[in-house]
Amino acid sequence: MSTSVAGNGLSGGNGTPLSVNVDNTTTEIVSDNVVVKDKGITNAKLRDSTGLSVIGRASNSTGSPADITGTANQVLRVDGAGTTLGFGSIDLSASATVGTSVLGATNGGTGQSTYATGDLLYASAANTLSKLAVGTADQILKVVSGVPTWSDTIDGGTY
Repeated sequence: MSTSVAGNGLSGGNGTPLSVNVDNTTTEIVSDNVVVKDKGITNAKLRDSTGLSVIGRASNSTGSPADITGTANQVLRVDGAGTTLGFGSIDLSASATVGTSVLGATNGGTGQSTYATGDLLYASAANTLSKLAVGTADQILKVVSGVPTWSDTIDGGTY
């Protein structure tokens, strides 16, 4: 049989069984297992951070967790390589960051989810973009009641 030696948090050794020393406020022994007690880990025991932060590692590596902090109007995000966690803005030009939702016209998008060859976008009302499908051969685009419309005829008026 090998000899065991006690270290930090242990007692016994040198031929006697090792015992785990627990403080009974945050940890306890249950069925020969060291367990964290309910509400044994408090915010004060995790970190004493100033400001708003998330506790973790900012990069895909080992080591001690640290505060990851941001400023106003930033979101917690993972970089494009999936290796760095941090606060920042969302790049709406990267399709994966927007997901499958359609960005509305009032937020800088079009409100449209699909397009066909030849479609035209136009403002059909305040803050609303609509699409007009391409016309047929030899049609002209004219305005009727304030919106673009394809037509086969010219009314003969003054141009």
